[in-house]
Amino acid sequence: RAKALLNEARAKGDPQMLAEVAQKYLHTEAGAEATNLLGTYYLDRGGYVMAALCYERLLNHPSAGKLPALTLFKAALAFRHAGEQVNADHAWDLLIKNHPEGLRLGDQLVSLDRLHQELVQASLQGSAGLSRSDWPMWGGNAARSAQGYGGAPYLDDQVWPAKQTVHLSQTRTWIEETQDNQRTRGQPVIPAFCPIAATIPTDKGPLPLVIYRTYEKVCAVDARNGEVYWDTLPLLWGLDNLLADPNKQMILNQWRQFYIQASCQNVVYENSVLGTMSTDNSRVYVIDDLALPPHPNYMQQFQWGNQPTFGALKDGVNHNTLEAFELDSGKLAWEVGGKEEDKNDLSGSFFLGPPLPLGGKLYVLNEKKSELRLLCLDPLKKGAVTWTQTLANVKDSLLQDVGRRVQAAQLAYGEGILVCPTNAGAILGVDLLTHSLVWAHSYRQPAPTNPAIKMGGMMVVNPQVLSQDWKASTPIIAEGKVVFTAPDGTLVHCLNLRDGQPLWTANRTDDLYVGGVYNGKVILVGRNSCRALNLTDGKQVWRQDALGTPSGQGVASKNVYYLPLKEGRDKEPEVCALNIDTGAIIAHSKSRKKLNGPTEIPGNLLFFEGDVISQTTTTLTAYPQLDVIRAQIDEHLRKNPQDPVGLTNRGEIKLDEGDWNGAVEDLRTALA
Repeated sequence: RAKALLNEARAKGDPQMLAEVAQKYLHTEAGAEATNLLGTYYLDRGGYVMAALCYERLLNHPSAGKLPALTLFKAALAFRHAGEQVNADHAWDLLIKNHPEGLRLGDQLVSLDRLHQELVQASLQGSAGLSRSDWPMWGGNAARSAQGYGGAPYLDDQVWPAKQTVHLSQTRTWIEETQDNQRTRGQPVIPAFCPIAATIPTDKGPLPLVIYRTYEKVCAVDARNGEVYWDTLPLLWGLDNLLADPNKQMILNQWRQFYIQASCQNVVYENSVLGTMSTDNSRVYVIDDLALPPHPNYMQQFQWGNQPTFGALKDGVNHNTLEAFELDSGKLAWEVGGKEEDKNDLSGSFFLGPPLPLGGKLYVLNEKKSELRLLCLDPLKKGAVTWTQTLANVKDSLLQDVGRRVQAAQLAYGEGILVCPTNAGAILGVDLLTHSLVWAHSYRQPAPTNPAIKMGGMMVVNPQVLSQDWKASTPIIAEGKVVFTAPDGTLVHCLNLRDGQPLWTANRTDDLYVGGVYNGKVILVGRNSCRALNLTDGKQVWRQDALGTPSGQGVASKNVYYLPLKEGRDKEPEVCALNIDTGAIIAHSKSRKKLNGPTEIPGNLLFFEGDVISQTTTTLTAYPQLDVIRAQIDEHLRKNPQDPVGLTNRGEIKLDEGDWNGAVEDLRTALA
């Protein structure tokens, strides 16, 4: 049977049929051959991630020790291009062990030295123009588990003047009123607007760019000096642009009252569908959607048959668009989605978050007419659909389920599995090679009177409207496991990546978001605390209480987690550095009151090109790293040991780091 299907697939030249043979019959000779052919197919076409996935399965095959030299070299080449160094080394080790003479191509024998040169060249090509500190998406990589390259920020200085993300006074009023309301109710202010970073080649050398979204458009600045490199044209449904139109502002003001009554007006800066972006180092991908959708309580008055009239906002209510901007210029390359009247597969649909760039393709969740779909798009063909996989049918559309519309469903990828959250009671795993659903996990008990999604025999219930339980999050893949929280759930979940089987759950205490999974620890940030769970069993490893109120998403580097706080233990804004393994506080980077302005509160953090980037609800700021400032101060004091300014600055740094004796000595000398 397997051999017959393989022959049919070869005769038709059908990669999808090859993938099915490879998946169903991998442990047969025909299945291994299909996997090898499929790997070659993708490698020849530059699909390095897919090729690497095929060769990884071959290396785990019982006959891996008998693989020919050409297959092992192709495997090492695919792994190198895909950036999978461990697998590349494994394939190379097998090659030199089993084929020390090299690779024979016809009458020519290619030596191991020559083959190794080819692999090194492949690595150089794959990293051309890239920086190790690039941060192309939320979470840093496809598994959403990257650590950055950096250290504690020095919050008393800026690398370049802060960039404003609000341009319209009415928008600023909305944001300030919302923040005041949040703080009055004891709620933290944590924006969902997160910058990304990429390096592009130019005639003058690599150019590091920080890309961020405002309430009007998308901007890119030179990370070295903060100069605007490009900005896009205004996005159609951005909040600044909507409020600038009197007709649209009138409707939004009506809708906003429903949000205020429900105490969830913070959606204006916690909308992660708008606030998160991604890049494949060629284009930047963003979702343009209505910044403030009609609240469900507003829609409820029309449930008995009356049709709502949305006026000038009708188009924005009924669909959104995925837009691709050129990374080197900010020009619109293409957009997909649009009005229902456009009569194509993506018209009248909703993209549920920015796409995941992977292996030259884009993967994104999309909903149309209550059908939830996984799409594979080709960015080189103006976002054309390569394939579609239906995942679920949803009872309530996004018009009634605003929570799902503003809480991005971010994909994650690892070991050949695309993890697809629905934010509606279920999370699913899709095999990237065959595009088939391999597992589905329901994380809530079904409500018999109000099911929202039906998948086979599984039903999951409608989520709570704009749940306050969890802040914006994404599934995280680490060590063969998937860790996730859901905006419509109350637990931390851990599943087996391969089959979706639940491994453990943990109760949410005062947790707000998962800070990341590092070194076998699941970092959870709470309203006034931070704790770590063991990735293996979910048991608590450590907990730090009374830390202060978080003000953004933190970032990890070198086994340290940097947590931004609105108020630390001494009521000043700071970034608190925590040892990931033990929870010990390593340092407090304080933000002191400025003579010419208010104290700066750190926001969502990002390490890039030696600086710490912070985006709050209204600004983007670049802070120098503490080690850089310390070195500058030490050099200054070497030339002038009694300089009171240098001594004071160094004394304050030592004070933040807990070096009390050193701080007292420096500050006393400064006052002498």
